[in-house]
Amino acid sequence: MPISFLMLIFLSLPEAILNLVLILLVLGKKEEYLNRKLESAIRFSFTVILMLIATSTLRPLASNVIESMIYHIIAYIIIISLVYGKSLKSIYINIGTVSFGTTIIMLFISTIDNLYMPILTILHSDINSYLNNILVLIPLSIPVRLVQGGAICLLWKYSKVLEVTKINKMLRKIFVISNVIIITAEYYLSNNFVNYYKMYTTSEQIFYTIAILMLTITVNFLVFSCIYITIKKVIMISDHNYKKLQQCKNDLEEDAKYAFNEVYRLLKDSENVDQAIDLLEKILNKSDIKPTA
Repeated sequence: MPISFLMLIFLSLPEAILNLVLILLVLGKKEEYLNRKLESAIRFSFTVILMLIATSTLRPLASNVIESMIYHIIAYIIIISLVYGKSLKSIYINIGTVSFGTTIIMLFISTIDNLYMPILTILHSDINSYLNNILVLIPLSIPVRLVQGGAICLLWKYSKVLEVTKINKMLRKIFVISNVIIITAEYYLSNNFVNYYKMYTTSEQIFYTIAILMLTITVNFLVFSCIYITIKKVIMISDHNYKKLQQCKNDLEEDAKYAFNEVYRLLKDSENVDQAIDLLEKILNKSDIKPTA
């Protein structure tokens, strides 16, 4: 279905801006790209424009909401990887991390959409005509935008957390594939209900609505819990390694203090200068530093 100019400005534009902010925050790029520098503002604006062009081009090509979402995921990944990639090599590397960030945010959006879609379908007999009305869509989009805004506030404080997914590429791939499967399943169930709900009895409609709501909430809870547990484990391992590094650093400092105290003691006595020089040479040779005459 073609997208009108009003829908593009009042619906797609705010959605694109908030989605891009969320994706960049998930990727841990707050300081690098979400700042007041002119270059960052130009790059952000250019990305949003490309996302709007993609929306206006791809949405009419999609025969259903599932295709539309998949097209948008692919377009977002390509656009963000290209615009924010600093070289061909970095673009290739970015695709993996951007895929993770994009699918996480699109899963977040699809969950919100599918939570109230079955309810709206029951309340309005002709849901498709109802949802094509711009005066209806704008108020309906406000709760979604508020949730997106809340997520931005949360991630703004913890923007570095999900960066740990870069450590394990296989883990990142599993999350990306899982997110796409869940998004597809959510929209399939919701779209199926919208198209065939008139064939169901009232009790079946209620049962189907509750089932979709429970399934959506449960599956997303499991996904984000898995991400949380994984991140927590990685952070604990990193913290353990950091403490070991600090202990090695402290031991090295103690060894250095002892060595310099010995040199100082030997140098105080002019008769032990040769011994002090020998000790310094041993220290320098051990640290692969060649002594200079």
